[in-house]
Parts: sequence; structure tokens; C-alpha cells
Amino acid sequence: LYLVNSGTQAVQGTVTVDDGTGKSASRPVSVPALGEATATLGSILPDDWLAARVDLQGGGVAVSQLVAGPTGWSVAPCSSVAEPDWYFASGATTVGNALYVSLFNPTPSSAVVDLRFVTEKGVTQPSPFQGLIVGPGAVVTAQVAAYVQDQAVVATDVVARSGKVVATELQVHKGSRRSGVSLR
Repeated sequence: LYLVNSGTQAVQGTVTVDDGTGKSASRPVSVPALGEATATLGSILPDDWLAARVDLQGGGVAVSQLVAGPTGWSVAPCSSVAEPDWYFASGATTVGNALYVSLFNPTPSSAVVDLRFVTEKGVTQPSPFQGLIVGPGAVVTAQVAAYVQDQAVVATDVVARSGKVVATELQVHKGSRRSGVSLR
């Protein structure tokens, strides 16, 4: 995570990291006035799929997340609120593409979530992605290409039947001439 403070006073807080198994760990964070700080989630709690909640005593701090791997890196702003609906306009599941949707529930009650995908062939709602239960502090990651196969264009609609979540989409492309990642 990158934390940037546009204010003239230092801001203190806590970064809490959750994984997909219910484990959680926290670390204090301090963002200097007109400065920045970083928090490496994997050093707080090691796992492949993690989510973080940043609680600060003060304002003026923007938080962004960075993913990096052998195909490159991508950065996106973090959400400041959980919502019942999320929409990602573009993705792909053709050969060489992996598409993941991660759901994080920062609230104290469970959320029930459905994923719907719109492709050139129409709308699909794979049954493994219907009624996903995302417990408090839980992270659930869906590997989209396992059920929405060989699609050059995939729009993702995340709808919570109950509760609220924070959703992110990660596109990984491994091609012979071009490779990269895109975080949304």
C-alpha cells in the first residue's frame, strides 16, 4: 500500500490485513505531514490473496494499492467505502489471460454476493459465483476464466444480495510478445 498525506500534520493509524482463511494481523502506520508511507501486506500476513483495511486518526491521506509480479505491476486507488454493487467494464479470458475478482468484507456482518459476467456471447452467471458468502474480515477470490472461458471482452457485475463488500479485479496477461497486469 502507498499512503500519501496532503495535510500539514502527521497522521497515525493501523493497517489490518486479512486473508482468505480468516487470519488477520495489524501493524501501526505513521504518515508524515506532506509525506508518504508504505505498508507491504505480505510482510504483515503472508498469503497469496490479501485485503487490507486502513484506519487513520485524521484526514488528508490517500491510499493506493500496488500489485507486482513476473509480468509487471499495476497501481489503483483503494476504496474508502464498502458498497453493495461494483462494476468492472473490461477484462479478458482468452488464451494467456487470467482474470480474478476479489471480494473483501470489512463490515461486522456477512455479505451474500452474486457475480454476473457480460460477454460478446451474452450474460452468464456461473453457479459457483452465485450466493458467495463473504464473512466479516473475509477475502474471497474468484478465478473467472475457470467458468467464463475464451472471451475477449468480459464485463463484471458484482451485486450483494445482502451486506456490502469492497471488490477489485485483477487481469494478468502472459503473452509471447506482451505481458502485464491491470488492477481495477
